[in-house]
Parts: sequence; structure tokens; C-alpha cells
Amino acid sequence: MLSIFGSPDVMLGFGLALVFALVFSMPINQVLLQTAMAAKNEKAIVKSLWIAAPLNGLFGVFVLVIGLTAKTLPEFNALGPKLAAPTMLMQLLPSWLVVLLLACFLAAILSSFAMTSLGPATIFANDIYKRLYNPAATEEKIAWVTRFGIIVLGSIAVAVASFLPPILAAIAWVNGWLIPILWLFVSGLFWRHSPRAAGTTLTITWSVNSLWSFTGLADWLHLSGLDNTYVVVGVTILVGIVANKIWGDRPAYFRSREYRERMSGIGEAARISGGV
Repeated sequence: MLSIFGSPDVMLGFGLALVFALVFSMPINQVLLQTAMAAKNEKAIVKSLWIAAPLNGLFGVFVLVIGLTAKTLPEFNALGPKLAAPTMLMQLLPSWLVVLLLACFLAAILSSFAMTSLGPATIFANDIYKRLYNPAATEEKIAWVTRFGIIVLGSIAVAVASFLPPILAAIAWVNGWLIPILWLFVSGLFWRHSPRAAGTTLTITWSVNSLWSFTGLADWLHLSGLDNTYVVVGVTILVGIVANKIWGDRPAYFRSREYRERMSGIGEAARISGGV
């Protein structure tokens, strides 16, 4: 506890696992990509980060202090990680302050969940429903399908949340879903790709991720201390390489004829523009 990095178990089981989870999942997160693409330019994104990062950091420190305080009090620590802090707040603070704090926490959760639901619902409405099933769909119809998707996703999230383990394991499970997508994206750009290989990689990786969280698979393998992130990264790379070796008959996008023609067109347009 006197080390700035904490014990090896904390560093490997929490600190490094969290870094892996964020590095391998956030760059392909549809919610964050939509937010970034809505910015005017790169400078606007940088300025937003300089404003948002310190505020999020302060909020995180505040929540951390509450959690550590609850953990040091035996009567609240005995309730477990899900109920310790909320119970402590309700019993020790004035009612008006409890209402304000819980409202702030709820607003933070809902703001994140709203984007998380809107992203896949928008993808389903525009890229699946309209493109594959109803190309003539009006904007009103697309909006209705998007709302329906948000309701369905919210219902599924509530159902799954009731069975999830404590919050840290839940975060590892959620981030684990995006890790194989990033690998497939990078592989398709620089190495090779195949719809069949992608489907196989996602199916196996997501199954392992869920089994690791909802079953006793980790205990059965005597690996209960191994975070989901490490497991998902390992399975993704292993299955992804083997699947692309077997079915990856399409070259990387950066080596494709389509990419070369596109770059040639951009170069020609720039040359003409510069000449004018």
C-alpha cells in the first residue's frame, strides 16, 4: 500500500486490465466515434478533451472517496460493493443532500447509457433496416425504428444488469464486446479480411466473454483472478489469426484496387485544385 502502483495483484488484476480494456475497445466505440465526427474539426475535439477530462477526473475522485469511506466502515462494507456506498449516503447524510447526490449519479449514468443505446439503435435503423429491408423508408419511419431499438436495447440492458457481477467485472464484460471488433477492423485494413472469419471470431470471442462473466468457467480452469480483458484479447488474436488464415481470401483494404483508385482520384483532384 506504500507503493504508488499498489500491490502486484492490484496492478495486474485492475490497473493494467483497465488500460487494456480502454485501449482495445474505446477506439472502435460507436458512441465516441459519433460524438467525435460531430465536431467541427480536430481542434474542437482537443479543446473538448481538455475541458471534459479534468471534470471527469474530479468526478471520479469524488466517487472514489465515497466508495473508500464505505469500505472502511464495517457495517457498510458487509453489504457488498453494490450497496455499501448508497446505504452509507442514505443513513449518514441529510435527506436533501442524499437526493441531490443520487440525482447527480443517475444523471451521469443515464447520459452515458443514452449514447450507448442511441448508437446501435441508429446503426440498426439506417444500416440494417433501411438498407436491407426497407430502402424506401421515410425519415419518420426511421425515427420510429430507432426509438423501438432504444426501448429494446434498454430492456435487454436492464435484464442483463440484474445478473452481472460487481461493477468492475461488469465494465470488463462490456468492454470485452468491442475488443474483437477493433482487431477485425485493423486486420481488414492492413492484413486480410473475410465475413466468415469475422463472424467466427465475434461468435467465439463473445461467447467466451459471457461465459467468463456469468458461469463458473474461470473457477473451473483455476483462473478466477484473470480479468475478462486478458481472456478476450487472447481469444480474439488466436481465433482471428486462425480464421483469417482459413477464410481470409480478401486482401487488406490498403492493398486493394479500390483504395489505390481512390487515392489516385484524391491526388488528381488536389493537383487540379492546386493548379487552379
